[in-house]
Amino acid sequence: MTHAEIGSLAALLKELKDRTPHSYDALAKRLRISTSTLHRYCSGATLPADYAPIEGFARLCKATPGELDELHRRWARANALRATSALAAPVTGDAETDSRRTVPLADRPDGAVPPGSPGRGASLQIWRNAPRGHLTRRTVVLGGLALVAGGIPAGIWLADSTRVPEPVAAWPLDERPGAKIAKDAAGSYDGTAAAVGWGAGSDGAARFDGLDGLGSRVTTAGPVLKTGQGHSYTVSAWAWLDTLTPASDFVTVVSQSAGSLTAFYLQYWKNPNRWAFSGPSTSAEFRVLSSIKAAPRRWTHLVGVRDRDMWTLYVDGKQMGSAEVEDGARSESSADQLIIGGARDDGHLYTDLFPGSIKNVQVFDQALTLDEIKALGRPR
Repeated sequence: MTHAEIGSLAALLKELKDRTPHSYDALAKRLRISTSTLHRYCSGATLPADYAPIEGFARLCKATPGELDELHRRWARANALRATSALAAPVTGDAETDSRRTVPLADRPDGAVPPGSPGRGASLQIWRNAPRGHLTRRTVVLGGLALVAGGIPAGIWLADSTRVPEPVAAWPLDERPGAKIAKDAAGSYDGTAAAVGWGAGSDGAARFDGLDGLGSRVTTAGPVLKTGQGHSYTVSAWAWLDTLTPASDFVTVVSQSAGSLTAFYLQYWKNPNRWAFSGPSTSAEFRVLSSIKAAPRRWTHLVGVRDRDMWTLYVDGKQMGSAEVEDGARSESSADQLIIGGARDDGHLYTDLFPGSIKNVQVFDQALTLDEIKALGRPR
């Protein structure tokens, strides 16, 4: 590899760094790497063995899409020349950056583990800046993961190259007991928590009592998603339903109000025992139902996708049903809210409150693909 190739990449990184008010130390902490390693990236002394740390740094520096493309081009060229250069041995920074570590696998509560998981108490091996040849389906490039863990939105690159886009907001729902705020990991939409039992659902999940009126819910101060005509979005959540016979016919995992209506519900419907992705229409509410029955007391990954007029429901990574609804869009206003654990009726009272546990709620301002949805549901 020629020094010119590294220098070209480093020059653009330094240019991005100089546009921010943040120090190297502050940026390195958010990236979960050492300050000296970040210095080496930006000075051209080190070429990361993977693009993810570069992309994570660039996003922190508010790089444009064009700049991200250019960064990837420069990194790819330098990396491709690595093997034929005098610097053929990968130089990826200090031991802290390159070390392999083992972390506990985030199992589902109460012993139920995600499909394909090695089991409760098992571990995932995470490589920092792992060479491509060492990646497996269960390997996560830490550059993207660290940004999420650090409260900064970032795409997550999985081993099969599926990249989950940046969420508009993400609520892990893993607060300490007594917390009144459910923090948005993306930073802008913290929610107010009422009667939520933090950690009571095991594995850090939030516990909701399902009592209409004054029961558990998390609410934002305003709307989070644009839900008017022509907009697309995706709503993802993990839900643990305590009972198939709740007090209400409908209990809602995530919703967003739209004036006297509700723009969307990701919910459970008791009578047919089905999960549903629902919304308003001119005549009445409509529901896209799951083709399989809901199962109680287990973690279920629910995803609702609205792609303009097409509404689609996914359960545990499988498409359950879809419907085209031309009059199903309702615009949000500043008085509306996103609600976790219930919905809001036309009197602005909370209803359809969920009995069980909810965690890892994420919302996106685009329609995710099936591969991206599957990636969201994989253990990380």
